[in-house]
Amino acid sequence: MYKKIQTSKYIKILIIIMALFLLFHTLMWSLYTSKIFGRVDGKYIGDLARMGYQYDVISPRDIEYNLKTLHYNKSNWSKEKIDLITLGDSFSDAGAGGENPYYQDYIASEHSINILNIQGIQTYGKFIETITILINNGSLEKFQPKAILIESVSRLALRRFNENIDFNMTNNTITLETQVQNKRESFFIPQLLPINTANYKGIKSNINILFNKKPNKSVYSLKINTPLFSIQNNHTILVHNEDLTVISSINEDSVRKLNNNFNELAKKLKILNIKLIFMPVVDKYDLYYDYIVDNPHQRNNFFDLLRPMKKEYLFIDTKAILLPYLEKGIKDIYYADDTHWSYKASEAISKDSVFYDSL
Repeated sequence: MYKKIQTSKYIKILIIIMALFLLFHTLMWSLYTSKIFGRVDGKYIGDLARMGYQYDVISPRDIEYNLKTLHYNKSNWSKEKIDLITLGDSFSDAGAGGENPYYQDYIASEHSINILNIQGIQTYGKFIETITILINNGSLEKFQPKAILIESVSRLALRRFNENIDFNMTNNTITLETQVQNKRESFFIPQLLPINTANYKGIKSNINILFNKKPNKSVYSLKINTPLFSIQNNHTILVHNEDLTVISSINEDSVRKLNNNFNELAKKLKILNIKLIFMPVVDKYDLYYDYIVDNPHQRNNFFDLLRPMKKEYLFIDTKAILLPYLEKGIKDIYYADDTHWSYKASEAISKDSVFYDSL
């Protein structure tokens, strides 16, 4: 009899534990997690919200195209004459989704030119090396563009360009045709079942924020004093961890080496009568720095160091272009839930004088 009572007691405890387990996952899934990882509308949610499990900053969006001129890519280029070649990282590959996610389309529409988007010999990398090879094997001379634009988010610029580069390298298998970039038509966001580890990670991240800690190792959640995002939680800004960790490596010597590499590439392109444009994309943390409240982190001086250096190439100062928009109180220059800028930034960049001078 005693054993039956004990068994019945353990079964009741097990049922209670199971019920609490299911209740926890049901509540977390219905109130939070499904807004990111269970969407049935196909809308994209930004990378920072996904990495940090931050549900109150999401900006769900579709990919939309409504500009008069679109750039060329692997699906539509039939060897038309090209004015500008672009290559870069996810900023050059519609990384944010949403309305007109390619900055190239704004430039093409603003200046009525043909733009071809290509990729590096590594995914989102080796951009200077890619152009060097295309110079040395004759591929660029064959197509004779007016200019080449290399883009990189600034937090990765030193990693990509502050190294010794062999400007004599060549490879006949790498041509303009082989490097043409695909057009991004959609995004993949993992679709989870209601019972999943994201429920645990989500509650942990949000508890961390309550105690003024990082949501997790990848994302910082900081407070800003001006509502610069069109979201309910509009005094919060999410930034990538590397926006902050890279700051210690930025100094005059490291930036000068980057600048020298671009100068060397510009000289090689000048022989072919092709102009080089370098467009470092300002980190989200760097752009919004002056609006962050009680900020314990350092200022990023990448653009301050690079601006005065002598350049053989054309420089697009994305920080200087976009800061006035924040000063006017314009919201969503960057997406609240993403490391990437929005169409508003792309449109602003397209009006830079560099394009009027070079194309």
